[in-house]
Amino acid sequence: MSVFNLFLQVTDKRNNRGKRYSLASLLSVVLLSKLLGFQGHRAASRLAHQLNASQKRRLGFRDPSKSPVHETFNNALQQVCPDQLEQVFSSYIGSNLADIAPSSEEECSYIPVGIDGKTLRGSKDKEHGVQHIVSLFCDRVKGVLGQVSSNVGAGEIEAAIELLSNQDLKGLLVTGDAAFTQTTVCETIIEQEGHFLLPVKGNQPRLLSDIKLAFEECNEEEIRTAEQPIDKKHGRIEQRSIEVIDMPWEYNNAWRHVAQIARLTRYRSDRKGDHKTIAYLITSLDKKHISAKEVLDINRGHWTVETNHYVRDVVLGEDRSTIKTKAAPQMNAAINNLAVHLLSKVDASPTRAIQKIVMKQKIAMQLIVANF
Repeated sequence: MSVFNLFLQVTDKRNNRGKRYSLASLLSVVLLSKLLGFQGHRAASRLAHQLNASQKRRLGFRDPSKSPVHETFNNALQQVCPDQLEQVFSSYIGSNLADIAPSSEEECSYIPVGIDGKTLRGSKDKEHGVQHIVSLFCDRVKGVLGQVSSNVGAGEIEAAIELLSNQDLKGLLVTGDAAFTQTTVCETIIEQEGHFLLPVKGNQPRLLSDIKLAFEECNEEEIRTAEQPIDKKHGRIEQRSIEVIDMPWEYNNAWRHVAQIARLTRYRSDRKGDHKTIAYLITSLDKKHISAKEVLDINRGHWTVETNHYVRDVVLGEDRSTIKTKAAPQMNAAINNLAVHLLSKVDASPTRAIQKIVMKQKIAMQLIVANF
């Protein structure tokens, strides 16, 4: 399905009277402007004026001699339901998961997906304050599988449960930071037929204490180990190693889905001296389905979700966005998610992808109208 046909699925709530441009055409121009490195509806309007008749027809313009002004974009997009937009985009990106297979027999058959919160700093206004979202990101398809608005703090956990409850997590391994290490979150993941790999910190003091005790009391032959090669980058030397054991106690309720626990040790040497930190992890996958090395690699790979945030904030200018009205910031974030996914089809680097598209605008048109 082409992205343009995807936009046709989004409900247009405008009155048909006087409607000159379809919602699919307006969304296509906004996305096209983002793929070319532009920001905001004014830039989208200027781009629409520069498109030739053939390009406008491919984007569904009924009258290619006319172009929408920025108020047209504002008025039309303010009436779009952001939740529906999220659902349409997420189902499109999620359809790519079926094409993913382990690269070798030894690779974990579960696909890692990272859950994380993000503040839309550009959305801040006097009336509503700043908006916050929680999203589920898959690095292997470079796309967001789901996204919901939330409040900062405790509201982030409620949003995470809402997000996960509406996802088919079969075959997926959910990672996150320690804020999401909650029994309610883990229960939701298991109910949706997924699995989890999460860090344990001071926000779960009893579980943390029990894990530390388990490693103190375990026999050496029970421990499965792995380590990553020494990493020499950015003026520092770093190495990570991990120890994994089966969960020695069966919790009656709270953490009954935990199958393995892990102790992660990080050694780092830089100009300030040598540093050693220890972290603890839990996973619902047993040793038959995930090895110690895979726990180590997937845990580190979680932070690719921050790369997605960087691309949206810096490359696509999400934090600098002046689109603040109603649910517009959330909708803008949803379109940015789709743009990041499409840019990954051009080049592994979003910046290089935009440069290639700018040099050859035909690439951007193909990303919108071609079937994938």
